[in-house]
Amino acid sequence: MCGITGILSLDGSDVPPEIAYRMADPLKHRGPDDYGDWSSSLCALSHRRLSIIDLTRSGRQPLSNEDATVQLTCNGEIYNFRELRAELQKQGHRFVSDTDSEVIVHLYEEVDGDPDALLNRLDGMFAFGLWDSKRRRLLIARDRLGVKPLFYSVKGSFLLFASECKAIFESGLIEAKPSEEAILSYLVLRHAPSPSTMYEDVKSLPSGHYLLAEPKKDVNIRQYWDIPLPSSETEELHPTQVRSLVSDAIRKRLVSDVPIGAYLSGGLDSSIVASVMAEEMGSSLKTYAVGFDDTELDELPYARLVANHIGSVHSEIVLERDAYFDLLPGLIDKRDAPLAVPNEPPLFVLSQALKEDITVVLSGEGADELFGGYSDYHGMGFDYAKAQTLKRFPSLIRQIFNGGMDQKYGKNFWELSRKNFFLSGYHWFSLEDCRQLLSPAMFQKGFSNLDRTVSTFFDQSGKSTFSSQLFYFYQKVHLQNLLNRVDSMTMSTAVEARVPFTDHVLVERISPLTLGQKIRWRSLAHRAHATFSYAEAYRERNIETKVSLRRAFSGELPSEIMKRRKVGFKLPLDKWLVQPFTSQIEEQILDGEAIASGFLQKETLQKWLMENANRSDASQRLWMLFNLELWLKHVKNI
Repeated sequence: MCGITGILSLDGSDVPPEIAYRMADPLKHRGPDDYGDWSSSLCALSHRRLSIIDLTRSGRQPLSNEDATVQLTCNGEIYNFRELRAELQKQGHRFVSDTDSEVIVHLYEEVDGDPDALLNRLDGMFAFGLWDSKRRRLLIARDRLGVKPLFYSVKGSFLLFASECKAIFESGLIEAKPSEEAILSYLVLRHAPSPSTMYEDVKSLPSGHYLLAEPKKDVNIRQYWDIPLPSSETEELHPTQVRSLVSDAIRKRLVSDVPIGAYLSGGLDSSIVASVMAEEMGSSLKTYAVGFDDTELDELPYARLVANHIGSVHSEIVLERDAYFDLLPGLIDKRDAPLAVPNEPPLFVLSQALKEDITVVLSGEGADELFGGYSDYHGMGFDYAKAQTLKRFPSLIRQIFNGGMDQKYGKNFWELSRKNFFLSGYHWFSLEDCRQLLSPAMFQKGFSNLDRTVSTFFDQSGKSTFSSQLFYFYQKVHLQNLLNRVDSMTMSTAVEARVPFTDHVLVERISPLTLGQKIRWRSLAHRAHATFSYAEAYRERNIETKVSLRRAFSGELPSEIMKRRKVGFKLPLDKWLVQPFTSQIEEQILDGEAIASGFLQKETLQKWLMENANRSDASQRLWMLFNLELWLKHVKNI
């Protein structure tokens, strides 16, 4: 786990090597243990190292092949490196280190520079830059699910890439400017989906993609892997098969030459991860949880219950309001974006604390997106099917049976396409909210970008069912946001987070399962109830989520954990954001950079804040606006 940077000349002129070295400076937090660099006339690479496997100086990057014609700077872990290493040594390749990353340069040689053949052999989380001097070609690539970030920018005669946007700005070649298109995406989706970023001239390489660049040739981006779609022909997996797949994904992530532990929220996913780790590590396993001084949202007792059950050495941290809000400006600097979700500061504080004991931590992100942990998968798909049925009936019948669907999806919800039905139902700020808050030109630009992005993912999922398209979208967009959060908050404290539920072998087996194998009605009576009513709550009451995962680990964890419905990692924002504190935040927003830059309209925003003050999600929305303001101030000072 590290920080990587690089620069390539696109017109054949000499590259100033000091640019790549300078770009590495803001990434010290990602790799405090070592530094290395390499340069030629066309390309320069640098590397900040967090030592995980092979702690000696032999593991210093950039790494090369035997004749130094291939140079590599890599961030991440290759879990099957031992098998690949043994295979490559039999083919005559000579290794100079015991690191996992070195297999990449030798495997690249073995497959004769074929990026697809190379990447499809790697099992892990990674982002890397590889310079091939024989072919005069730069290859940058990102892992299948996008656990590790990789940003790039093409400006003038140079291509630059790095683990974080701030490193690209440090080059002095790229100016940090907010992307007007991305601001609407942030308000609607909480982040800018790849390949967009919150910055105008910086792109994110999409997960499962690689980029090839050569001097005096076009830059090419290609996809080498994608999430398989559900199929009615897929056979249901036996619980023992599911358990084996999940356990294998967790165990392969235990390879490390430094201490390793687990996040433990008390929810199903992190509890499963910690439980399997305890089978392998016994009483040496250390688990960590964070909570708040709020009895209604306090999940620490559940985490404690699991820790006692598996016999881990357990630590807890409590975060209070003032400390929470004091963290926001600094974390936005680390994130290079507005914070996506309110639980990023607790994750940072927890990572900061556990760094005293361990360097590698396993986390439960990805299980909801893979196994069906969100009610939207079932509820929105059910609503859409219901809307298609209601469209065949007269208006009076629609009014009687829509159960309030028009309040969420709009007046003529039965006429909406799948994509527009989704956009009407999945958002933090609705499109109508954004239309009021943003200038007309900015709204139109942002909406065009958002519509194009959502259309792309719906088109890629083809002729699947609506629920299958939702699964695909959540894994490609929602999960990416969560993984970005985990990476930035952990790596800012020099902690490596590994995410077993993003294991591509596991994903390839679980993703094709049908909706009914992941989410089910609790009974026919529950289905009937949903048919004649509409409310956000019915989904959680009427359906059982993550069916195959719960059955796979049935009886291995306390029943209180196995039967818990999803609550998410919630914060007491409603209790924190009360007067006079709320007024202070609103004043900062109304007199801030978003207004001064013309992104938000002051009078409209002021009116909107007053009219929406009593909404159930008012605190979440105010938090998002406040983070947007803090980020815009940060960008101005870069």
